[in-house]
Amino acid sequence: MTYRVPKKIAAAVFDIIGGLEGAELLISGEVVLVRSSHVLPNVDDFDSRTFIGGGWGVVSRETDPRAATLHQINFANVIPETCVRDDDPHFITGHVKLARLRETGNILLGSSAFLALWREAGHVTLEWLYKTKGVSFLEFYGTILEHSGSRFVLCLFRKENGEWRWSYVCLNKQSYGTSVALTLAQ
Repeated sequence: MTYRVPKKIAAAVFDIIGGLEGAELLISGEVVLVRSSHVLPNVDDFDSRTFIGGGWGVVSRETDPRAATLHQINFANVIPETCVRDDDPHFITGHVKLARLRETGNILLGSSAFLALWREAGHVTLEWLYKTKGVSFLEFYGTILEHSGSRFVLCLFRKENGEWRWSYVCLNKQSYGTSVALTLAQ
């Protein structure tokens, strides 16, 4: 939930909600936006051909159907998973990561969560994930894409200048311990 508060009373507002988990102030001009949660609507209008381009498709049999049943996603409750184990090198393939994610039994967030984060004005929740959980590269294994016979997942990453970008990662490629998949406990 976001509240618009005049700058003059921002300090008092912060004193009131400053202790709440996930609360932050966004100062813009003469208004301070106070955000007290990181709950976003689950967006279900992803079309790979429109979003990425022709020749792309969603592999329906590989998509986690539980993610589509969510009406909203509370990103304060997401579990960032690297799936890299102590006996692994610093990386694993995307295929190994997908298999390990499925073993957890958690809901794998996919294109709906990706779109909710990407479309959010100012990428507030992405910045919050970065600041509170150290997440700068997110992969969405709940939706598997296919192009030219290869399988991919969507990703969001933070550039050094603080700008967020989207891309996709081939499951044949290496997934490093710094990239996380977002899941929710069921």
